[in-house]
Amino acid sequence: MSWSSDSDSRQIYAPAVSTGGFFYRGRSFYVGVDGFQHGRADPADLHALLTYTPPPPVLTKAGKVAKRQPVNTHKEKEAHFYCAQLLHYGLKPLKTREPAKKKLLAAFEASGGKTLAVPPQILELEKTLKEQWKAANSMAKKKFIEEEKTRALEAEKRSKQKKALQEADMKKFLEGTSQPIAGTSGDPFELGEESDNSVEIIEVPKSMTKPQLRNAITTLSEDRLRAILTKLLDDVPAVQKILKNEIDNTMKSSKSVAKSAPKGKKTATKTNSLDVSGSYDILAPALSDNWACASGPMTLKINPSSTSAHLWGKFDFGIISGVIRTEGPPPSAANVRVSFRWRGREAGEDVMTFGECNKGTMTFLADGKIKGYLEGDLCTSEFVGRPSGKGKTGLSVKEVQKWKREWRSINEVGYEKENRGRWNSGWGGDHNSVEGPAASDTTEGGGEEDLYGEESYNSEPDFAF
Repeated sequence: MSWSSDSDSRQIYAPAVSTGGFFYRGRSFYVGVDGFQHGRADPADLHALLTYTPPPPVLTKAGKVAKRQPVNTHKEKEAHFYCAQLLHYGLKPLKTREPAKKKLLAAFEASGGKTLAVPPQILELEKTLKEQWKAANSMAKKKFIEEEKTRALEAEKRSKQKKALQEADMKKFLEGTSQPIAGTSGDPFELGEESDNSVEIIEVPKSMTKPQLRNAITTLSEDRLRAILTKLLDDVPAVQKILKNEIDNTMKSSKSVAKSAPKGKKTATKTNSLDVSGSYDILAPALSDNWACASGPMTLKINPSSTSAHLWGKFDFGIISGVIRTEGPPPSAANVRVSFRWRGREAGEDVMTFGECNKGTMTFLADGKIKGYLEGDLCTSEFVGRPSGKGKTGLSVKEVQKWKREWRSINEVGYEKENRGRWNSGWGGDHNSVEGPAASDTTEGGGEEDLYGEESYNSEPDFAF
């Protein structure tokens, strides 16, 4: 077979070029016969094939043919191979094997032995086809690179557009201007257009009952409530008197508490931690864009442990669900990023997932909402959350204890037990798969248990909204 040493020809972008049954592509010059491709065989190898004679049988000492004979490794070539060699060496092709072999052998004998020259016109044809293919391949390579750049730019553009849409969705979700997720409480109202003085008007559906309206009020942020009260004060004269009485009563109550405090001591509001406990509706566009099971309601419940050494959480993000555990105590102020680890199960086969890669961060905002980032083997996504309207309803120490038990049961031992049971390979052993509690979960002053031997994870991406 004839080969080129050009390094550029190793990268193939163009199809073969051909003339009269001869082809060139890459670094090979070959002939096509009946759908088969054959390069030019070396004269010495071709002569050996043509003159091959099977060895005589092995005889015993008695001169008889032995029962066990060595394996003959010689493999005869097909007729199309010999037909192709006739063309390579400038001879008239024959379609059957034996006549083709005889014609080739006669050509060897005519040339004086074991050599066979390639006609100049065949060598010239090979050179011409090689140059044609190199030119075609160069053009095809240039086109491929240009198209690859275009594809990369288009992919980057689509990625940026998708990212922008996801960020817009999260921004609307936090602002409460997006539709509630099906199956969650969400915001039971839509925001109207802003008035001239930039105060947002809330349009309450006519069908809402008084209890429903009370429940809706619990979902509003302090800023939203102040805006509503200001609007009512401006538009409804009767509200002025009601607000004045309420503010007077509040101020009198505050003064009374201050006077009753012992001298030399001042009453102070407890500010060592931020109250972030409660239920949240969650939006994680990167998950819902890729998994249908993540398009439904996503939820997160947060509550501190009894010692306030950690925040614990129970989440359901559709494709993944489980328990989170912060690496430190609850934040003492808003807009402080806290790191967490998580353990959970994948949707579908309910397989456990845990380990060093399951981590994330959360930032509790001043208006009671959340921005966060969760990553693991299965998925990585930013997420945002807003109070679901349920407040602290249903959250208790007992519920946190359930989360802790779930956390401690998701580990290597538990995974192996379930895996063996899943594949019917027997019991996974008598080892207890439930871990003991961390020191910081059981004592007031206990140190933080280092679950993975790492520093706190703090790589949440910056949000663009």
